[in-house]
Amino acid sequence: MNLINVNEKLCLRCGLCARICPVRVIKLSEASHLPHPGVEAEKLCINCGRCVDRCPAQALYHRYRKYGKKRPERKFETESV
Repeated sequence: MNLINVNEKLCLRCGLCARICPVRVIKLSEASHLPHPGVEAEKLCINCGRCVDRCPAQALYHRYRKYGKKRPERKFETESV
């Protein structure tokens, strides 16, 4: 199972999940306008759940949220000055 999965039958193709993602790991397919996590999703996703929580059709499932599992939100890494 991927980190973020999309139920294509439920998806409204509104793009809200891609716009709400703070680290921009969700992209929209140009052809179908379906959201898909980029290849970097496993590495960059901070597990905030905003994409899942804001989806009006409940079409997104996050590996750590689908079954009630919660993984702590990771903080953005900052460069030391």
